[in-house]
Amino acid sequence: YEYIKQGKVNSIRISTRPDCINKKILKMLKKYKVKTIELGVQSTNDYILEKVKSLMPNVPIVLHGASTVIPEYVEMCNKYGGNMPGAKGVPDEMLHEASMRGVSKINVDTDLRLAMTAAIRKVFAETPEQFDPRKYMGPGRELIEETVKHKIRDVFGSSNKA
Repeated sequence: YEYIKQGKVNSIRISTRPDCINKKILKMLKKYKVKTIELGVQSTNDYILEKVKSLMPNVPIVLHGASTVIPEYVEMCNKYGGNMPGAKGVPDEMLHEASMRGVSKINVDTDLRLAMTAAIRKVFAETPEQFDPRKYMGPGRELIEETVKHKIRDVFGSSNKA
């Protein structure tokens, strides 16, 4: 707190679980100039999201580990030599609701890595002689692009909002 008072720190970013947040804690966080609250993915709870946004409307809420783990990509990975039995993520519908309730950033890196891996595995399985990254990474980039378009348009509801 002394660093904030001295101007050495102008904001704080915290990560927490939604069950650790209540009105008293939110007031304390405001006092200590918390600028970002990162909630674990389990925090798509409507009540928690609405409460945080109402008490700290200018504080961005970030969901970590919120990838859908797209079943088609898991299936593709497994079909071409992967081993990801039972891999699951957060349904797109839950992420969409969270985005509509004030979550400003949803981290979905696992979906992008999964898209790249699935496409590369397919290329290697179908053309084992392939060794040129420009050739085998192309389908991965395309699948990532499709995934990003889907997330922006259908999940986050952020098309044309840049």
